[in-house]
Amino acid sequence: MNFASNLQQLRRQRGLSQQQLADRLNVSRQAVSKWERGEAQPDLDHVLQISRLFDITVDQLLTGAPPAFPQPVQTGGGWRRRAGAALLAAGGVLGVLACLAALWLKQLDMQTGEWFTHAADYLRQFPASVFAVGAALCLAGGIALLALPRRKKDPRTPPSDASPR
Repeated sequence: MNFASNLQQLRRQRGLSQQQLADRLNVSRQAVSKWERGEAQPDLDHVLQISRLFDITVDQLLTGAPPAFPQPVQTGGGWRRRAGAALLAAGGVLGVLACLAALWLKQLDMQTGEWFTHAADYLRQFPASVFAVGAALCLAGGIALLALPRRKKDPRTPPSDASPR
């Protein structure tokens, strides 16, 4: 396949008219029509814009060949990584605070003469338990965001707001 037929096929697959594609590339509809008929070739800047618009390599756009090497998987989960890391960090801080609160309670009880025999008993006391539960929830949420795979939308299903044609 050549560039002209590739461009036309990609445009139709995305459901774009020549005018819509032209508007996105800041060119005239006639320019897109000439490119698709093979009467003219776009300049390099437009070739790059088209490849980015259709999310393919320039090589694929110009020759229609599949990529020579596998494309890296795009997770698109930048916010998931940041949120997961933040939750893990918060869980770690809350875990440390739970331990410190338990030790603090133990020190207070030792001064009064009444204390538990195990530090775990102090984790069940109010301030420490709040921190411990918060730490567990943050750690679980962070692990879930980082470890669980992201659900991908099925490209064959139309958007929910699309009306039937």
